[in-house]
Amino acid sequence: MKLSLSPSTQKHNGKKAGTCSVKAAWDEMRDVRRGRDETIDRSMTDQNVWLCGSTDMDLEAEIQKYIDQVNVDKKAHGKRVLRCDAVTGIEMIEKPPMEYMEKLSREEQIRFLRASSDVMDQILKDWKPDWITVAQVIHFDEFGGKAPHTHRIVVPLTKDKNGVLAFNAKAEFNLKFFTFVNTEYPKRMRERGYEVEDCKIYDRMTEEEKEQHRQNKPEYGLEGFEYKRRKQQELETAIGEKEAVVEDLEDRQRELADQNKKLEERNRQVKIRIMTEEEVKALPKPQKTLGGDYKISPKKYQNLLATAKRVDLAEHNQRVLRDKEQRLQEKEADLEKKQRLPIPERMELSALRKMKTIVEKIVSYLPDGWVRDALLLALEGRDLIEEKNRQRGRTRNIGHELR
Repeated sequence: MKLSLSPSTQKHNGKKAGTCSVKAAWDEMRDVRRGRDETIDRSMTDQNVWLCGSTDMDLEAEIQKYIDQVNVDKKAHGKRVLRCDAVTGIEMIEKPPMEYMEKLSREEQIRFLRASSDVMDQILKDWKPDWITVAQVIHFDEFGGKAPHTHRIVVPLTKDKNGVLAFNAKAEFNLKFFTFVNTEYPKRMRERGYEVEDCKIYDRMTEEEKEQHRQNKPEYGLEGFEYKRRKQQELETAIGEKEAVVEDLEDRQRELADQNKKLEERNRQVKIRIMTEEEVKALPKPQKTLGGDYKISPKKYQNLLATAKRVDLAEHNQRVLRDKEQRLQEKEADLEKKQRLPIPERMELSALRKMKTIVEKIVSYLPDGWVRDALLLALEGRDLIEEKNRQRGRTRNIGHELR
């Protein structure tokens, strides 16, 4: 982010100047932590680690010293002094992925960020030897300490082609600079033993990747608080989707359990006790005819046949029920396996739930007002800004109708 002691308020082609005041950036960076970022837990600010400078330094006065040096040199060479809205500072943020930093201990996090800072120092020196880092701090007080990252403010001092001191952020802090950083940073971090993946560079993207980059362009250049607000909404949506999947699996499991109980009850109702071989032999035998054959009445014979058929039918039904019960048990076991999310997704869901708890805690500490209302609506998946805009639209329509 480009910084100025007196940023311009004029618009160019309908757009505001993309320059922030040094004071606003410094107040958000130092221990004052003044800003619109709702993820800051000020009770943890004392855990922040300063790598260069300190929270008590007068950063505006420090930058003014370099401005005075440039103006003195310009006057000595008969050149005009700097404009009051000149870019005289640059804020940079080195922010590793949260999911990577969460796995490290506090000592490992500090060691990684110090190595990252050293690498960036080397890269900045290689890019422009006269650039000076005047303040640098590691923030541990955002997202409950789970996303430590480094802020630094650089004075982009340089010399023109005649060797005169100057500030020229427009020519030196541009796409070529970011291409240089994105190329060198991963390579040099790997040399220090950290598995850092290569960054995507626009000039080296495929046409498909460039198209995707253009579609996602509204995400670039957002202020920190707005970017985090959107990410928080994405986290809430992801939690809701995963919880919905779990609830659906639990509902299906309950349905299968109910079906299984019904089948067991039906099985008990139709179950017929089969006599053992000894019990059958102990039954009384029928009378015999004179020829030695057993005699039995037609009714008893019919009853015996009917009983035999009922036994055969019961055995058949019992086999069918056993098969259904086995299939249901297999489905239930399969469903239980599906219900168990993979370990990475379970860890992600746990992290998302913790993140939601942190946001709810932040909301509980905020006083009544616009920020609290916006956060409460965001937890419900709603956007206060969009609702206000819709209300204004309806008010304007009613005004037109009255006229």
